[in-house]
Amino acid sequence: VKIMLARSWWVLAWVAARASGDSEAVARELSAKTSGDSEAAARKVMAKLLSDVVETKTALQRQENPTMDNPFVFFHQRKAGGSSVRRMIVASAERHKLSYWVPCFHGTGCNSYDPPLNRPYAIYGGHIYYPSVIKALMQHKLKHPNSDPPRPKFACFTVFREPVSRVESCWDFRFRGAEPQFRTFAAEEVDRILPSAMSIWAEGCNNEPLRISATR
Repeated sequence: VKIMLARSWWVLAWVAARASGDSEAVARELSAKTSGDSEAAARKVMAKLLSDVVETKTALQRQENPTMDNPFVFFHQRKAGGSSVRRMIVASAERHKLSYWVPCFHGTGCNSYDPPLNRPYAIYGGHIYYPSVIKALMQHKLKHPNSDPPRPKFACFTVFREPVSRVESCWDFRFRGAEPQFRTFAAEEVDRILPSAMSIWAEGCNNEPLRISATR
């Protein structure tokens, strides 16, 4: 548990870096102020960094409605309240008469994990990965091979849950009946089994938020 808590600060660092657009500055500040693996120091640094991000790049600014050329993407992190967000997104899309691709809604199967390549939408949402989103959006724009294609424009949103409770919820869902409940494991057991454990769906619970958001 202590190991996962320590790693969670690097998740927050990644969030701050992506939001602020200055990953090198974030890394330098963390390295300078968290020497000796001090969790208290990490908490203090990350609290300041995230505060700065919120002040400079608030998500509450009103945005134009998404379009097929500049869509909105919801990256649904498993076991983080995303099903409720999906329902709200679909309700809003229908209210504003916007096209959407959201699994479990409007005839899209719940086991759909890659945005469709055959047509664009104004809104995407689900258990989708960043590379598959980029591939779908790029395919809609490219009409011929291009050695230097423009990157697609899109707005996105996700929900990060406190990592220990998310992993516990994920584990108890994916491994129910096959393994003991997560809360019964000692810290040493968690460090041993979490990186490699796989459910019958060939899915684990370790570092899932970063795997969803990874560019490759």
